[in-house]
Amino acid sequence: MIATSPWMLRLVESLCSDSKFRKRLTSSGALESLLLLIYAMSEGLPPYRAAKRLGVSHERLYRLRRGLEKDGLYAQVKAFIEINANARKRESA
Repeated sequence: MIATSPWMLRLVESLCSDSKFRKRLTSSGALESLLLLIYAMSEGLPPYRAAKRLGVSHERLYRLRRGLEKDGLYAQVKAFIEINANARKRESA
């Protein structure tokens, strides 16, 4: 999915360049968890349901979500996802 989603790459790059949030991406699976969280958000799935579907621990996704909220980035990420979802709908119509 990431290879076909340039908007997701831009979002991940911007989150990785944020000095506060970048500190949360130190573990080996943190980037994977971030991608899974963005996927869940873009599909409108709660993190626990996406984690179950993808076979990962739901706590990994919730930990990153709490980090986004604490760093003041969660609303920006949601808005970015919604803007790109609307753009994709217009393109497919």
